[in-house]
Amino acid sequence: MAGKFKGESEKDVTFAEGGDTPMFGPQTAGPDKPGNTGKDPGGGGAKFAKGGSGKMFGFTPSQDQQAGRTGQR
Repeated sequence: MAGKFKGESEKDVTFAEGGDTPMFGPQTAGPDKPGNTGKDPGGGGAKFAKGGSGKMFGFTPSQDQQAGRTGQR
């Protein structure tokens, strides 16, 4: 089955014009330090959120099926 073809429209529409303000300021890379081979191994400090230390779900081992029941547990 072929998809529907949406033909060209001849409606009189006006599109918004872009502004003359730049989206981003000037960006430059910082100076490279000798011996630096990539990302900082120390992390971003307080810049990034830390994952939780507790478990999200508790331990739930599999259980035997009860006689006469069709659902779980």
